[in-house]
Amino acid sequence: MFYLFLVFINIALLNKTILNGCDFQLIMKLHKKKCELIQGNIPPLNEGEIKEFLKQLPSWEIKDNRLSKQFDFDDFKETMNFVNKVAFIVHRENHCPDMQIHYNQVNVEIWTQSINGLSENDFILAAKIENMD
Repeated sequence: MFYLFLVFINIALLNKTILNGCDFQLIMKLHKKKCELIQGNIPPLNEGEIKEFLKQLPSWEIKDNRLSKQFDFDDFKETMNFVNKVAFIVHRENHCPDMQIHYNQVNVEIWTQSINGLSENDFILAAKIENMD
């Protein structure tokens, strides 16, 4: 009987139903998702959605309605190596951050300009940057 219960729960999650107030798609591992083209007039994420996504990115923060993180490095070569890795991901995901590059530091800000706010794509890109090798 317990096994059937587990099967039911898995089916419910795979069907994107809501369990305990959390949408499974919302909490799915962000770095495994792909940025999607935003078409039409969609609203930015609301505060509750942003808080849920931030749970997967605890070292990131919201500043001026943008997803933000500072990365520190030992030297300029390491800094540029990081920037080049980010550029590869950005090209593949077709979603661009703003980066301020310094000798041993990169400040990354991500937001969706077309909606003047945050979208799921912003969190997907941040998760991919966070999980770079």
